[in-house]
Amino acid sequence: MIRHSVYFRFIDGITTPARDQHVADFAALPERIPEIKAYDFGTVIAGPDAKRGAEYDVAHYVDFVDPSTLGIYIDHPAHQEFIARNKSSWSDVKVIDSRIE
Repeated sequence: MIRHSVYFRFIDGITTPARDQHVADFAALPERIPEIKAYDFGTVIAGPDAKRGAEYDVAHYVDFVDPSTLGIYIDHPAHQEFIARNKSSWSDVKVIDSRIE
């Protein structure tokens, strides 16, 4: 399995409706992209040794069978629509892909 972890830092002053739209739009992707095998979402927290707050605001964890199905997701029109609709709501994004052993 491949875990696609995506961390977003929202823009300063993001509204609650814009944040909620981002989360809802991402959470809807598994219904639209059959290659997604599992999905989880969470709010990022600062660890006990953090000097500042959390580096990112939200995290999405998306699991795929293999790298080829991850590639289908990346180019899928529903994923591209999510980006186009929500890109103005974040100031930074970090993606980490891992093989789940």
